[in-house]
Amino acid sequence: MSEDAKENILNAAEKEFSSKGFDGARVDQIARVAGVNKALIYYYFKSKKELLKALYVRLVESGFKSLDLEALGASDTEEGEELTHLALHRILNFLGRHRDILRIVFMESLKGDEQNMLLDLADYYMKAAEGDFKEYVGDVDKKQFVITEIFTALMPMISYVLLKDEIQGRMSITPEDMDHYFMNSMKETHFQSHKNVRN
Repeated sequence: MSEDAKENILNAAEKEFSSKGFDGARVDQIARVAGVNKALIYYYFKSKKELLKALYVRLVESGFKSLDLEALGASDTEEGEELTHLALHRILNFLGRHRDILRIVFMESLKGDEQNMLLDLADYYMKAAEGDFKEYVGDVDKKQFVITEIFTALMPMISYVLLKDEIQGRMSITPEDMDHYFMNSMKETHFQSHKNVRN
């Protein structure tokens, strides 16, 4: 399959999943929007779940490529903390643009089947810790790094993106204050965990 056709299928699938959810999404509609026949989609993706996983892989890979590791690792000084906050805002904006897909992946992963896409993140992080993140990770135990990143950074950020609007409304918090509170919690948990691990 040409890369263009694959991108068209994935883009069409993202629209369909985002507007109708996983169960409501129809492969024939994805095929129509992508300009391919339904059989071609099934030839390459085998199932609707595999198509969702391909979207998720594209999202994760794109997210990892966009990380500003230098800024994320600079939280030890006041200037560095500002850079870190800007980098975090970029990550949150990126996750926010893909909120619907993240929600679907989250819900499908909680069903407990063998294709738990959220658990695949541990593999991505471990690979990154031994490759692109190697300098950022330093001499820290790689497994400790992966666990710390998933449970003090990634999961809180995904939860924040998925739930912030509802929490803002329920608690009558402005978007600016919500961001401020979240950044403070990241500072007290995630960034503090980096300092603890490195000391």
